[in-house]
Amino acid sequence: MDVLVGQLLELLDHLAIERTVLYGTSLGAAIIACFAARHPERVLACGFEAPLIRPPPSHKLTLLAVAARVLPPLARWLGRVAMVPAMRARGDSFGDDVEARVLSDRFRDQFEVLGHEADLLSLLTGNAVRGDRTQDHVAIGARALPVSFAYALSDAEMPRALVERTIALHPQPVRPGQQMRQFRWRQCGGG
Repeated sequence: MDVLVGQLLELLDHLAIERTVLYGTSLGAAIIACFAARHPERVLACGFEAPLIRPPPSHKLTLLAVAARVLPPLARWLGRVAMVPAMRARGDSFGDDVEARVLSDRFRDQFEVLGHEADLLSLLTGNAVRGDRTQDHVAIGARALPVSFAYALSDAEMPRALVERTIALHPQPVRPGQQMRQFRWRQCGGG
């Protein structure tokens, strides 16, 4: 996680962006939560979509993380034979229309880039997915940063109850179904 948060900080520095609104989906939501907790002075607001807070105990990612701690070669092997193919196949779940197929093709094409699979395995067996982002949300909530959440009511990877407990850590979150105008964009410098 440290590398990903560091890369985001370097990107904002390189682009000379002092403060920004961050939006992340799944692992991206975990990255921006960690970033906002560590660098609140750089964040105007956060949007979390299907946020990875921590993998459920029985989830493949949790099993892979345990294997990475106990026997790293086993974790790399499991990642190669189970996780990477599953992630490649995930691109097929984007839908059947033309736009979804284009996105799906792009998603699968990135696996052809030299080094992508190794980076993905490093990510899956490192602390990025096995960490618990709850304390990051406690820190964000304590600073009352504006946040918005979108999540599924039935999702095996991002359990609804966990997301709702996390939302409760924030003083004024925007929840699914609320009007975005309640998100106080003007306070963030938006229109």
